[in-house]
Amino acid sequence: MIDALPGADPTSPTGAGWRIAGAQGATETTFLVLPQTLSTGGPLALPPRGRFLISSQPTTPAPAGNTYSLSTYPTGTGITASGSANISVNPASAAVGFLPDDVGLAVFSTAAALTPNRLDSVGYSSVTNANYKEGSGLAPAAGVTAAGQHSWVRRYSSSGPQDTGDNAADFVLVSTTGATLSGVASVLGAPGTERGTTATAYTTISSPIIHSGDIAVSLIDPLVNSVTAPNQVRDPTAVANGAAGTLKLRRRFTNNTGLPIVALRYRVIKIPTLTGGAAAAGDYRLLNSPAQTITLTDTTTVSSQALNVQTPAAQASGGGLNSSVAEGIITTTAPLANGASTVVEFNLGVQVDGSARFPIVPEALTVPPQ
Repeated sequence: MIDALPGADPTSPTGAGWRIAGAQGATETTFLVLPQTLSTGGPLALPPRGRFLISSQPTTPAPAGNTYSLSTYPTGTGITASGSANISVNPASAAVGFLPDDVGLAVFSTAAALTPNRLDSVGYSSVTNANYKEGSGLAPAAGVTAAGQHSWVRRYSSSGPQDTGDNAADFVLVSTTGATLSGVASVLGAPGTERGTTATAYTTISSPIIHSGDIAVSLIDPLVNSVTAPNQVRDPTAVANGAAGTLKLRRRFTNNTGLPIVALRYRVIKIPTLTGGAAAAGDYRLLNSPAQTITLTDTTTVSSQALNVQTPAAQASGGGLNSSVAEGIITTTAPLANGASTVVEFNLGVQVDGSARFPIVPEALTVPPQ
């Protein structure tokens, strides 16, 4: 995610563009320069909170089928996480095309890898070039080599994505198994790849972006507190990925963006769940929830829309950190108007009872996108 980055300087002697580069040890080994113009339409626009997804697609993958596998991760009608740019990271070897396990990555605001133009970086502790990691870097030094669907994702603080200048503090490893991978205790969750524009302007094939500042959240029943039914319901009936039942959290979200929303989803930014194969202070799993009619304390009713855990990657153990659920009813042909609201239920499978702190962020795609 690129947040309020300055644009590339077309008059710069280093050349206009964005440089995304990788290093092993002290040496840059791979780089990609995105020119200011990716098409005939004009300069590449990377808006605040926007994204640009680079996926690796080797011409001749080895082993066969070993390519980017999350291109169908959905957002809404006709919106998937195919790459904004599909590249072979190592053009000299069509069978490779992937970053090394122990890589450090950096983004520069110009075409050359100049330290003053470095915008951000993340890398493993074995990387010694300071441009390609922050702080001591991620563990293990050799990288996470275990097979499976896993990803390093940035933690959230009260003010948004966390960036303290220390990769080890700012990133957490998530996986669809919540197992220990290459010595790192991963948290149950999902990669959740998100795409952006492929050319010069966001369209309805772009990923929704964070709108926590202008999508208001409230209780569905203001006559009772947040832990009382119907705002919160604890059902002890066992379900798949909920051996101790379910915890249902019901909320109303109101569109205050000033524009219609054509895709809306909710991303988990904190959840007590399976970590390193074990559960400590509670173990909760994000599950699908149905469309339903809910009766309030004054006997009136509200309609709650269905939420579905988004795949791929498959999440057989339930969703967790960085997993997302989407409202399929909100689409390009049935948008959520400015000022309108929607009611949803977050359905958590309870494997082990404990502290159930469950913050999420709403991600929306507006027309026009902003």
